[in-house]
Amino acid sequence: MKKWQKTLVLILAVVMVVGLSSAALAASVTKKQLTAEYSGIQITLDGQKIEPKDANGATVEPFIVDGTTYLPVRALSNALGLDVDWDQATQTVKLSQKKITPEMAVTVYEDDRVKIAFIGCKDATSKYYWSTYDHYSEAEFYITNKTSTELSFSASTLSFNGLSYQFNGYEAVAPKSTGRVAFYNTTATLVIPHTATTSGKITIIDESKDIWDDMYSVEATWTNVVAK
Repeated sequence: MKKWQKTLVLILAVVMVVGLSSAALAASVTKKQLTAEYSGIQITLDGQKIEPKDANGATVEPFIVDGTTYLPVRALSNALGLDVDWDQATQTVKLSQKKITPEMAVTVYEDDRVKIAFIGCKDATSKYYWSTYDHYSEAEFYITNKTSTELSFSASTLSFNGLSYQFNGYEAVAPKSTGRVAFYNTTATLVIPHTATTSGKITIIDESKDIWDDMYSVEATWTNVVAK
């Protein structure tokens, strides 16, 4: 695409870059006249094209100023599964992990005893003094226990976007309730947004059963489930 230029007045409070509402412009800002170059810059995430939009759904085209490429924060945040907000009082762009409710999580397995829904993966920091690891990755699920007894859950291998990882962890969910369950991996840094292809196996353990009972330990497996 043929490059073209035009002169813009850019607000150095990153308002234009973030693509937030014009109502966020505040009293005291510094203005400078800069030349922005638009050359049809495209954004992809894992090979998939991202169409950058502002808060109102209008397309926001990336641009270059003095050799630096500026991308819209809102579009990138949405693609990475993050929430973005503008704090007018402190002139701060706030990014945070997206709050996913049980209804928003994608069901990967369900039978008459449990429902397992994938939330996503994130980098975590240990809050326990006795932990060997400062950082690790968490795979989070909403697990609904439909039975009248407590059930425990243990993860082994989980895969995301075609790559397999070993996960550990053992958590329980009370009867007739939904719990937010996290399994951990200490060998890889995984920050996987809500959108991913996932396969895996979680062992369901019912300690109210005899250990020799076939229902004492049951494997819940799923293959190539696309979370949208």
